[in-house]
Amino acid sequence: MNIPFQTTHLVTYDFLQTNLNKTREYNPISHCVSGAIAGGLAAAVTTPLDVCKTLINTQECCNPDELCKKNSKSNSMFINKINLLAQPAFVRNTSTSSVTANSLRDALYIVYQTEGLRGFFKGIVPRTVFQVPGTAVSWSIYEFFKYKLNQRNEF
Repeated sequence: MNIPFQTTHLVTYDFLQTNLNKTREYNPISHCVSGAIAGGLAAAVTTPLDVCKTLINTQECCNPDELCKKNSKSNSMFINKINLLAQPAFVRNTSTSSVTANSLRDALYIVYQTEGLRGFFKGIVPRTVFQVPGTAVSWSIYEFFKYKLNQRNEF
């Protein structure tokens, strides 16, 4: 996921700088706008890979028949203690999906079969909105220090 994200991010930033800042001089507004758009686009484009990565990373078992740690979600400590005493600490995986993802191909298949094409874009808005300000600031700071270092080397 990181290689496609960074590739999209850098290519988009460079493309936007070529069009918004043709002289390639220090221009905080163009660096900020280019960085924001590049980060947002890269996040949006790589969201399907992020969905698959999250699916793979959040599985509790490799096999539905394996023993998994039980998550007891009770508000009362007293009930929790009774549950812990009455039931074993491990139970069989009772998730609705009997298929688990061991690879990107498996994850792609599971997401498509359970959610359809829309499933690949779950979380696209928060992921994109999260990246926009961060990449805008990052590129602005990078270009600022590059500008300052170039000024220093001119003397």
